[in-house]
Amino acid sequence: MKLDKIDARTPESVRIVLRATLLGSILVNFIVHRAHLKEGVRAWKNVRERAPIHPMALARMLPVVVVMIGRTMRDPDSAAASWEHIASAALAAGRDPNWRNAPSIHDELRGYLRPPSSSRSQ
Repeated sequence: MKLDKIDARTPESVRIVLRATLLGSILVNFIVHRAHLKEGVRAWKNVRERAPIHPMALARMLPVVVVMIGRTMRDPDSAAASWEHIASAALAAGRDPNWRNAPSIHDELRGYLRPPSSSRSQ
């Protein structure tokens, strides 16, 4: 069975699609969780200095970086630099660019506070 022809018509193909979806969800949430722990924002109502990473935004980035991941796995000589490039591109796309002006409902529910805006000197 070729993976590009899976359309979930048989029980085997349904299992493959379901497991691939679950694996992608686990991977994305693991990356987001590790990034949040690395940033050190653990307390409720804690002021964040950087925009939080949203799992759905990161999940939308995975199909874009999957080709780069395949190339990196094929060429182990330049793997370290490639992995860093993939991670920085994916995490940058997972951050909300408008979080200071209009935080998402998820940010508000999680208690993420944006830093106070600096006053403009005139």
